[in-house]
Amino acid sequence: MADNVPVFPLPVRVLRKASSRDRESSGSGQAAQPGMMYPPVQVAGAQLLYDSPKANSQPFQRHGFQTSVGGAPLGTSASGRISSSSGSSIAPLPTAPPAAHGKHAVSWGSRTPLRKDASWFAVMAALLYAAATIYYLYVRIAFTLDMKDKWYSCCVLAVEIIGITAVIPYAALNCVHTHPTGSPGLPADDGFTEPDKRFTVRVLVPCYKESLGTVSATVAAAMEAALPPGVTRELYLCDDGKDGEKRACLERTYGQGHKGQVHYVTGRSRVKGEINGKSANLNNVLRNIIYKQYADAPGTIPLEEVVVVFDADMQAKPHFFTKILEVMCDDAVALCLSPQGFSNVNPATDIYNNANQQFWEYVLPGLSAMGYIACTGTNFCLRARALGSVGWFPEYCITEDYALSMELKAAGFKGEYLAEYLAVGEAPEELRNVLRQRSRWTKGHMQVFFSSRNPLLRWKLPLLHKLLYNNGTWSYFCTIITTWTFLLVPFISFMFEIQPVKFGPEFALAASLYLIANFVVMNYFHVAEHMRGIWMANVSNYLLSFTYAKAIANTLLSKVHIKKKAGFKPTEKTGAGGATGATSQIQSALMHRLTSLTRRFNQATLPQLYQPQPAPGGPQKKEDECIPDKLFMALCLSLCANTLVLGIVARNVYVYQALTAWLALPMLWALYNAVPPLLFFGSLFLSSDSLHNMCFWMQFVSMLSGLGAVVCLWFVVPVVYTAGPPAAMQLRV
Repeated sequence: MADNVPVFPLPVRVLRKASSRDRESSGSGQAAQPGMMYPPVQVAGAQLLYDSPKANSQPFQRHGFQTSVGGAPLGTSASGRISSSSGSSIAPLPTAPPAAHGKHAVSWGSRTPLRKDASWFAVMAALLYAAATIYYLYVRIAFTLDMKDKWYSCCVLAVEIIGITAVIPYAALNCVHTHPTGSPGLPADDGFTEPDKRFTVRVLVPCYKESLGTVSATVAAAMEAALPPGVTRELYLCDDGKDGEKRACLERTYGQGHKGQVHYVTGRSRVKGEINGKSANLNNVLRNIIYKQYADAPGTIPLEEVVVVFDADMQAKPHFFTKILEVMCDDAVALCLSPQGFSNVNPATDIYNNANQQFWEYVLPGLSAMGYIACTGTNFCLRARALGSVGWFPEYCITEDYALSMELKAAGFKGEYLAEYLAVGEAPEELRNVLRQRSRWTKGHMQVFFSSRNPLLRWKLPLLHKLLYNNGTWSYFCTIITTWTFLLVPFISFMFEIQPVKFGPEFALAASLYLIANFVVMNYFHVAEHMRGIWMANVSNYLLSFTYAKAIANTLLSKVHIKKKAGFKPTEKTGAGGATGATSQIQSALMHRLTSLTRRFNQATLPQLYQPQPAPGGPQKKEDECIPDKLFMALCLSLCANTLVLGIVARNVYVYQALTAWLALPMLWALYNAVPPLLFFGSLFLSSDSLHNMCFWMQFVSMLSGLGAVVCLWFVVPVVYTAGPPAAMQLRV
């Protein structure tokens, strides 16, 4: 034996104290669990490779000698291969590589990449909102319904209560959250370290008719991303489009000699009436190729077998696997989700909320802290055993990610959310593609809601999670009802002289407290840069309310067989990659500041997502007219404009001794409602830079109108409304 090669003693099985994470996972309070402990080895010239005190792990040591297994570094294949299949088994489960003489074997041990914390400011905001809401409802019922048109006031009150039911869960989710601890993740494979856990990662990239450039970039990013020691990677391009050009490209790029293995799979048999082609495509590879030998016993699939899914346009960052597999080191975790970042989205003009900061940075961390399992269709890692145990990807609705989340939770599995942007892709830019995507999401939720699979009917789900899994679906109904009702109320106030409430001092106090508390909850933020994104989320709900309503109607019509069932349609992307010139500089600066919750705890910011790219050359595909949606937005803007005109006319006809809430509130309300339609048409006709400026001023107008509504309740004469114009508003002769 060479003198410079140390001899490593065999591992000794010992008892280690169970961490809080272990106790939480097992549901018991065991004092100790068996584990593998390696006696320390002193090697001259060793350098510290990895040390994360926050992760509570043993440091990894780099040694000054080179070893390999079969001529290739540990964690890579000795030779690559490209294969094609239409249903035959092509990739048997690999066996663990033989132990290499002289390698330093270490245990990753108990790792803590995530932790749970409470936000005391959010708790105070939620308590303030609860108290203000209770007082407001008391005043509304006790003091504001004694009117001639009491039925109308009661209807408006019912809509207000519906809106409150959507705000309460959001206020609760902000109170507690999970967030990254700042752990740098598992170390990248250096050829020297041999851990005791050996993952086999099955990377699935479903595609249909996406461009070769888009798909090849996704495959390249997934294959080049760093792997931790002992990890084997297999990638499967699941092509439902039968594109020979994609197959030829893979053969050229990932032929013999490439590290890792890439497989091209196509030619599956489609079932008549298929609802979710993406799920069926993925399941074909999982059931018929990768895990064919486990068809009758998916519960026996090794725990080290994990599945990672990337949409065809989602490119993994170099540290994707080292980060997400650190969470999967806990055998109790069945799924780990990471957020979606987009290279072609400018958060300052994102009126359709593609970036969705409110969801990724606030809603999901809160849901995760409450034990919710979330899957959003891409950039996630699944334990194959858990996936097989629930019947693989659900095919009964077009939102397989939402359905899978619920199935895993009902089966008793555990999920985690890692709030770090580990992959970047493209969001739809054309209006027709945005509306098609949001319509598909809505239809998928409604397919579950109006079926026997409704979370409320799943007896295996805890009561809290029955409500949480229905909360997203319920929010669609709340958005439609509240948006449309509050759009009409100011117009009705002037046009028909019917008021929704009986104004008075009690209402002024209750409404002021409620509006302030509601604003604090709905605009709660960790990072100041998120203020615009959170406001954009509210704007997008207004703009998409008509799309939501159409999707719900179509789902109901399909239930009674009047309309064909909705099927999965991939969202088309332009592939532009972003804007140029001054707009690209704005986007670059903003995307650089887009961070996960780690920034709140003074951790390092994440890599920049946006990289300016030139717009594609040649003729571009003409956008569909989307006539119904444009007509609806025109109607909304017309109602707001007519309300303001009626208010101005009333001001000229009636000579006031003092401005009253009867006049001021509907006008401010109409001004607030006019902001989203104005942004809608601005996005159609203005340049990116002009839209950027418009969004800034519209946010200012929106906040000013809300503040004005509170001010006018106190600094104008609160005339008590009975019927018809108040006495103070009579025409002066």
